[in-house]
Amino acid sequence: MNNPEPLILRVRNWSGYQHYRHRNPPWIKLHYDLLSSRDWVMLSDAGRVLAITSMLLASHSGLGEGQFNADPDYVRRMAHLQDEPYFKPLIDIGFLEIVSGTPADFENLLAKVQKNEKNSVPFREIVELYHEKLPELSRVIRLTDGRKGHLDARWHEGLPSIEHWDRYFTMVKQSRFLMGEVEGLNGHAFKADFDFLINSGNAVKIVEGKYANRNDQNPF
Repeated sequence: MNNPEPLILRVRNWSGYQHYRHRNPPWIKLHYDLLSSRDWVMLSDAGRVLAITSMLLASHSGLGEGQFNADPDYVRRMAHLQDEPYFKPLIDIGFLEIVSGTPADFENLLAKVQKNEKNSVPFREIVELYHEKLPELSRVIRLTDGRKGHLDARWHEGLPSIEHWDRYFTMVKQSRFLMGEVEGLNGHAFKADFDFLINSGNAVKIVEGKYANRNDQNPF
């Protein structure tokens, strides 16, 4: 059985990114106008990381001017990406081009990416739902990596859809304690915030009804 032909990609305009190419290791250069390029601005954060990683791989590959082996698992590890590398946007804008490899190679890679995207956590949608359902609570200004980590964990530990999050935030809305309507012994009322709600231990208590009002029904 023949081994499948590897997918080889090339960074277009490679000479423009070279600097001291005969050094070991070779250098690459980034132009300041890249930051104002519409193509660069419209890329996702992962796409930008992938663009830089592609140039670094090409500078060390030994395959020729701007070429590198686009083995998805290796590239993912080199770029420190959580999901399969998504080359299509970089190819669409003309930053990369396919040198060799069957179309099936690229289609299989694209299918994996689309599957990952389908199963990925809709971070922004969850935050927007939080703002919509719980406007009385403090707003989320920055969706940090730490918060994304908590949301990802909650998504895979019992809140795996927007519908689940809708029911979850409804439970919070109905809880007088979480909404700051119950005065404590010190005369001050506790009020939940986004970080409290996405914490693992707190989420379990909320779903299990620890903070529910008496006679409230549990939607879970």
